[in-house]
Amino acid sequence: DVDRMTLLCLRAASLQAPSHAKAQLKWAEWCYKYGNLIMKPACGPHLALTDDEIRRLESIILDNFPQELAASPETLAHVSALLTRHQSHQPASRDDGERPGGEFMSEVEPVSSERELLVRLRGMFPTAALNAAAAELFALWRSVRSRQLAPLRLAVRAFFRVLRLTCPGSATGMSGAHGKGDGGGGSGGGDGDGGSGGAGGGGCGGDGDDEGGLLGGQLGRDDAGVAVPLRLLRLLLKFG
Repeated sequence: DVDRMTLLCLRAASLQAPSHAKAQLKWAEWCYKYGNLIMKPACGPHLALTDDEIRRLESIILDNFPQELAASPETLAHVSALLTRHQSHQPASRDDGERPGGEFMSEVEPVSSERELLVRLRGMFPTAALNAAAAELFALWRSVRSRQLAPLRLAVRAFFRVLRLTCPGSATGMSGAHGKGDGGGGSGGGDGDGGSGGAGGGGCGGDGDDEGGLLGGQLGRDDAGVAVPLRLLRLLLKFG
């Protein structure tokens, strides 16, 4: 698989030459490209679960759902669809539906089959069992989301390494950006597996980069043309 080989080579270069801005920049660009692809509508309305995530979901259903539901193959399919439903959002202001924590509420109403399933589940679950199942499903959803965002968080960390390497004399001016960059990267998948999650999501077509604006050359003409997509910085503020 070409994508995976590219991932391994670029990551190895960034680890073996951590003081070389070019190695960090190529790694950051690759992570951003494939992380951005996952967020595009062309990849479909649902995220793909890994084998481990499917097994975890099956275990949650068997342990917490009523026997009638747990024994039905349709339950796994419906819950999986609800868990992995994905809606891309255009940048919006807080007045357009952003939660205080930085997450955007989906403007898409559940389809009729999903509404029927939710009503059915509420009627079949005892309150305590419903709360336990909801807590475990929410934890699984957060881990799926973290995996989805891992390539973008890796890109954030690498881009700010590039800024530190290419702007050594502007440490004071960039101190706030450095702290924010490290904080955003630290919260999601700092290892190579996070990058390979991007490779898995990069199967759909597209070049993966919406050049909404580049912070390149603006830092100074002697900064080796460092290009940090402004959309990436907005994602850092939104999810970091």
